Amino acid sequence: MIDLIGKIPGEQRWKIATEKLTGAVVAYVARLKSETGEEAYNEFTKLIWYQTGADIRDFTDNVEISSENAVGIQDALNLQVGIFLGSEFEIEIVEASENRCVTQVKKCAWHERWKNLGLTWDLCSAGHQSMGEGAVKALNDDYTFKLTKNMVCGDSCCEFVIERKRRT
Repeated sequence: MIDLIGKIPGEQRWKIATEKLTGAVVAYVARLKSETGEEAYNEFTKLIWYQTGADIRDFTDNVEISSENAVGIQDALNLQVGIFLGSEFEIEIVEASENRCVTQVKKCAWHERWKNLGLTWDLCSAGHQSMGEGAVKALNDDYTFKLTKNMVCGDSCCEFVIERKRRT
């Protein structure tokens, strides 16, 4: 079987894997939410995705990314999410400084599957916020993560802000 897999070009394998895996996860969480209700679904999702974010070192230990500033933290998140979402992930950093980085996601596999399945509820906010919090805490606890826009809530993009904590 491995010989057959090797006959499919790597980029195409990655695209197929991303589409199928995100499709399965979205279908799974849609069913989970319908069985448990929104509040229980969000709590479950927060736990899972926080840990996924906190495991960001699995993605960054073998590359040179500094997490000393907001842009470096965002670069690490882009690496992690890019590996998960492959070619369906289109991102743009729209503001970048040492203390603050604002990033917009223009295309996302989760959003594509959400549309394909005709879902109308907020699939992403709880999980995305928790994943970002887990990742930022693991990389540099002097910063915060905030999801400020979400395509599944009607925004034109998803937007994340990484910002240095204010000292009081």
